[in-house]
Amino acid sequence: MKKCIALAVSAVLLLVSGCAQGGAAAARRVEDADVVAQAVLQCGVFTDELVRAPDDVVGEYYKLDDTVTDHAIYISGTGATAQEVAVLITGGEESAMEILARRLEDLELRFANYVPGEMNKIQNPVFITGDGVVVMALSDDPDAARDAVEEALEG
Repeated sequence: MKKCIALAVSAVLLLVSGCAQGGAAAARRVEDADVVAQAVLQCGVFTDELVRAPDDVVGEYYKLDDTVTDHAIYISGTGATAQEVAVLITGGEESAMEILARRLEDLELRFANYVPGEMNKIQNPVFITGDGVVVMALSDDPDAARDAVEEALEG
């Protein structure tokens, strides 16, 4: 399972480095991570109540580095689902993708035996990058989440 996640993240890294820069996600420079996160949360894709992760939880779960200048991370308020939204404003998109890859590995370990039904979200993350922003959304409907993220980034 860990190899599947690593392979998926590697594929995403290749895709985003090759094509995301010119897409809709790069339509405008994002200055406020929470504005994007709120727009994604309001799209109706998430069935669990997502709450903003406090800084100590962000530090434990995401281990952000100094390339991340702003962030908004929303996690399951119940802890029962793997639904999550992470918006990272960064000077290093590759570093941000590595941070998110580690988070996916952590979620896999937490949910594989606890709630195996959540693995579909973890194995099908939505990643959108462009112009200094990296967004990850984990939901039951990756296509709708992708649309919501792209719309939020278009502003």
